Amino acid sequence: MQSFIDSPLIGAFIRAHEADITADYPDARYACCPIVGRTTEKDTALGRFRGTLSMRNLSEFTAALDDIVTENLMKAILDFQAATLSRSAFGVLVRFAATMHGRKKRLYIYRPSEQIRSSLADLGLADYFSYLESQDDILATLVV
Repeated sequence: MQSFIDSPLIGAFIRAHEADITADYPDARYACCPIVGRTTEKDTALGRFRGTLSMRNLSEFTAALDDIVTENLMKAILDFQAATLSRSAFGVLVRFAATMHGRKKRLYIYRPSEQIRSSLADLGLADYFSYLESQDDILATLVV
């Protein structure tokens, strides 16, 4: 993906993908989602989440998801590699997914942590989401 960083169409999106999720982001609007990247047309967004998402920060998680959505958004990719979700956070995620699907928009879960994978399976929600596992999957999603 390195060759796409200077691309005027997807450069900011790729830089968000390549950023260190463990770094300190003092200017981040939401601690649980310090990195958001969008394509130039703002039709695809990548939100990178970290930490434990639970009752303690549920309103922040909800607001971070809502901020990812822009007027032109057609696809949202949520990176949960560095995050864990409580049952209440899964409820927020399912409501967000239902809203996205209801508006004929695509939602992808990228690199979910093992806790998220197993919890989705335990809750019977694994088939409700579309998953991306690699950078190639993201690139394919951008062109479809």
